[in-house]
Amino acid sequence: MPTVHTGRFDDGAEPLSTQDCSTSDQRKAAMADQQGSSSELLVELHRLLATESGLQDSLDRVARLARSAIVAAESVGLTLAHQRSGRTVAFAGENAVDLDEAQYDDDTGPCLDSFRDGVTIEVDRISDRRSQWPSFVRAAAEHDVNSSLSIPLDVDGRRVGALNLYGSKVAAFDLTALELARMFAVQAAIAMVNAEIYWEARTLGENLQLALENRDVIGQAKGVLMRSHGYTADQAFDELRRVSQEQNIKLRELAETVTWLGELPSDSRRDRALG
Repeated sequence: MPTVHTGRFDDGAEPLSTQDCSTSDQRKAAMADQQGSSSELLVELHRLLATESGLQDSLDRVARLARSAIVAAESVGLTLAHQRSGRTVAFAGENAVDLDEAQYDDDTGPCLDSFRDGVTIEVDRISDRRSQWPSFVRAAAEHDVNSSLSIPLDVDGRRVGALNLYGSKVAAFDLTALELARMFAVQAAIAMVNAEIYWEARTLGENLQLALENRDVIGQAKGVLMRSHGYTADQAFDELRRVSQEQNIKLRELAETVTWLGELPSDSRRDRALG
């Protein structure tokens, strides 16, 4: 995945001293610890669909896990692609929403550029990008945010949004954070797409079940009216619909009442007789 950054990492390298080697070993140990912790978080991410929470709860957990996995990220926003712009569907930390929305309002910023162009955008010093993203730079200054990392969320060629990380330090996201963020973004994208598909399917199933239940109880009410008044099926349904509209009662609720009473509510029958 292409990365756009400010060139913090030099191509050249000077000989390492004993102290440098010791520091390098410490960093490797810290990296191993962080990767182990992040692996546990990724396992938890895989469990999202095993819970009975809704889509919003799943997305909120993705944002919280991302913030926990990437130490330098003090706030995290999940941008879901919406036409050519985006919207923040979940966040963790105090600043993410304001920073994301500053970009939506201006229709430009690292978050939008990341998911539009499909590239990772790393900004080491946000204040240096004032001419490019003026609203975002102002919002970042107000919240004392100095660096950001935006990674596109892409599943099988379908770009669904971006993972946005914000830090107060200049150049907060090193190579380790970048690799962890990329690994996490893959899982986050899959979780977002799978959660969306799962809950859309579940909602459809529930709606179909409700429709079947509604049809069943309305059919019973029609049968009551056909037996008691000699209506045809169409006449019985028309009568149910008329009373439902006149009395501002949901058709299902009226049908349940008719099935229970064996008759339309007395007021509607009396009003019709008087008419």
